[in-house]
Amino acid sequence: MRQSATLAFQTDRLPKELAAAIEGGEEGEVYAVRIEKLSAEQKAIYFETRAMIQEGEAALESGDYLDDEEAFEEIEHLILNRAAK
Repeated sequence: MRQSATLAFQTDRLPKELAAAIEGGEEGEVYAVRIEKLSAEQKAIYFETRAMIQEGEAALESGDYLDDEEAFEEIEHLILNRAAK
């Protein structure tokens, strides 16, 4: 089994997620996308990030979110915690 591959797409055939990643692309161009199997660490980070996004989406749908001031305080707290590590 191959561990990676490179795929090429013309701009008008790009899947929407890839088109969004390059902000639409230039008409008539061809873009290459490399896919590869993630390491165990990268895989764990992917699933952790995915879970956080899903939690955030659920919170938004339920109306459970911070106002501007609370959000700023939370971000500041996270930055200070990371700097202390």
